[in-house]
Amino acid sequence: VDRLENRLLYHQYQLKRMSIQQTSTQAEFEKTLYHGTSEESMKEICLHGFNRSFCGKNATVYGQGVYFAVNSAVSLNDRYSPPNADGHKFVFVSRVLTGDYTKGCSSMKAAPLKPGSDVPFRYDSVTNNMDNPKIFVIFSDTQAFPQYLITCKK
Repeated sequence: VDRLENRLLYHQYQLKRMSIQQTSTQAEFEKTLYHGTSEESMKEICLHGFNRSFCGKNATVYGQGVYFAVNSAVSLNDRYSPPNADGHKFVFVSRVLTGDYTKGCSSMKAAPLKPGSDVPFRYDSVTNNMDNPKIFVIFSDTQAFPQYLITCKK
């Protein structure tokens, strides 16, 4: 397990955190979640953070954003963290600003608008299940900060 330090990404995340903290109705608007990825994408994420432009490599069932799992076992699935030539797999432990969320669907390119407001506020993220969320999807790249990288053998 490696601790990641990227001051620029951290400062961008902190700015987004302040914004979501002010508008979120959720007491727990920030979560520790997991993101499995390939070796190639791992290097990009370490340098530049998460990028929703690369979404769709594995699935876009709940929207076209960056996916995070509540349970690390999901991210360790070969579909999400394929082993490299040496058999190593890569999973990020990340701080994610889930904020106010709603159920996602595959056609979403952004979180939907919240109903009943004169000002067009969007949800902060979407999930697979409102009663027992296991997956969260974000559509703003600065909404997640990669804290640790787990490298393990298959």
